Amino acid sequence: MTQMPEAGREMKALETIRAAAQEEAQSISVDAGAAAAKEDEALFEREIRRTLLGRLKLVINVFVGIFCIAILFRSWHFLAPETWGFLSEKQIGLIDTILTSGFFVLLGGIAKDTITNVLPKRRGQ
Repeated sequence: MTQMPEAGREMKALETIRAAAQEEAQSISVDAGAAAAKEDEALFEREIRRTLLGRLKLVINVFVGIFCIAILFRSWHFLAPETWGFLSEKQIGLIDTILTSGFFVLLGGIAKDTITNVLPKRRGQ
């Protein structure tokens, strides 16, 4: 009869150890899940930043290309004889406006808007 209570105590001790092991395994899996979620979020933010910065570079390159073409057309009309010109005075005036102020205001506005509103902000700032 003394064996029965001892076997019961051993079973109880085994159940306690098993419950403790399960709790430890659950806490480890929760910690690993939280770490994986943070890593995924950081990776996602890096991908968003890389994509948006790539698009910003594309927009800037397009505007620089337009700017260079405008300089080329304006230079042509400035240096070539009048009979070789293909733009009207109104069109040349528009190119002058783009070259002096409109281009830089537009480019600055796009860059400011992209940096402040589109790029994700770091958490805690």
